[in-house]
Amino acid sequence: MNKVLVIELASYPLLWVSARVIAGAVGLGIVGEALLFLTLINSSSTSITLAKTLQSEELRALAIVETNFEGLSQFIAFSMIFVAGISRPTIESVAVSVLKVVGLLAFLAYTLLRVMRRLRVFVSRMDPGSKYLLFLSIALLYSVVVQGLGLPPLLGAFIAGVVLSEYAGSEELTIISGVRELGLLLYFSSLGTQLTLPQYSVSTPQLLAGALIGVTCVLIRIAALSLASTMGALNPGSILPYAAALSSISETAIVFSDALISRGAAPTSFRALTVLAVATSMLVSPVVYRRSLTISEVALPKKVRGITSSISSLLLHSSNFIVEVGGDMVRFLATLLAVVYALHIAAIASKYIPVLGALLVTTSMVVGYVITTTSFARTLRKMYSKALGEIAPVKGLSLREATAKFVTVTMTALSVALLITTLHTILTEAGLPTQLYTLLTVTINATAVTLLIYIALKELRRARKHEALPTPKNA
Repeated sequence: MNKVLVIELASYPLLWVSARVIAGAVGLGIVGEALLFLTLINSSSTSITLAKTLQSEELRALAIVETNFEGLSQFIAFSMIFVAGISRPTIESVAVSVLKVVGLLAFLAYTLLRVMRRLRVFVSRMDPGSKYLLFLSIALLYSVVVQGLGLPPLLGAFIAGVVLSEYAGSEELTIISGVRELGLLLYFSSLGTQLTLPQYSVSTPQLLAGALIGVTCVLIRIAALSLASTMGALNPGSILPYAAALSSISETAIVFSDALISRGAAPTSFRALTVLAVATSMLVSPVVYRRSLTISEVALPKKVRGITSSISSLLLHSSNFIVEVGGDMVRFLATLLAVVYALHIAAIASKYIPVLGALLVTTSMVVGYVITTTSFARTLRKMYSKALGEIAPVKGLSLREATAKFVTVTMTALSVALLITTLHTILTEAGLPTQLYTLLTVTINATAVTLLIYIALKELRRARKHEALPTPKNA
């Protein structure tokens, strides 16, 4: 997972720059730029088939994880554009929105996972046809729920597919065994019925442009993934086949282009352009992949290997920190969303039970306040302890170790700021009672400062005790 995270984060800037260059050259504008970026960051289902032929078992597993991670990233990015519109938001607003979406997805996934675990025996006894209808019904339900929360309905089907893929083991259900196929199935079977052949009639220039974009996308993905895989500490001799296997662009781009067109954000010609680009990439990528297998291993010079090794170590250290801290942040935000939803349910229920309505609302507010502040304090304590634990005497440390400590501390400070900002944003948008909102806001700010001072003093005392202990030589 750490390697995949490094590869993804290292490749996205390159893919974004490429999308801007192509959009500028073809004259697609900011909408085309956004759609091209969404298209470039995810490989098609064809890539999974090609990845299964990789000789290295580690590479096969890595490729499958990466395609699923790419799918999740693509859906989150599309949700951002869908909700915020086509604009150039700030980095802070993007980070806050991403955390909100990821927290919501975690909450929905956890809820469905708990339900499915209780129904595991019941589902295992169902015949394939009944299981298929059950899964499709759950996907439709999640699509409605997510749409009611202001996000694209496909995101609901996608997160349902993530959970339900664990329960789709029979051959009859292979179409929904992945995390993306269920969303695509839902789209093309119900939401995509408006796509008809006349809409794909294109002129010769459009045909050439679509084919050219498709080939260009394949080459761009190979180049970006090759450079990023070097930063992910992959074996240089295995990078080219690995990148070529994942080079075709995803068919979900067709879904996204249609959604943007239906909202009036893109011209109807985008449908034909996207379909041609996706189809071309899916035809070209197997040929490129087979060609890559005939190329002898690439050996990097010793000096270059030393530089890339140092950078890879730092990036892998950072990715491990992101996974650990990011998991804690997402769990807290999922808990916060659960509390907010429970408070709204209690407020609605109080209208139907006037006698105990006030008691129900008051009790839910108290319980929600305790759960939120306790969970926030626990999450923040973990983040502070990790960061302040890194601020130890750096005497005797190598430059690489000192740099890793500095990166950890810096990323922790940014993560804490992002967590608090996201928390305030969610509380502001939740429409909570004024008293509870004020109490939570004051408590959270006070807790953040108090915990920082307490853990800093604790780490300082620990460092002094460590310095006071006699060394074996003195003893």
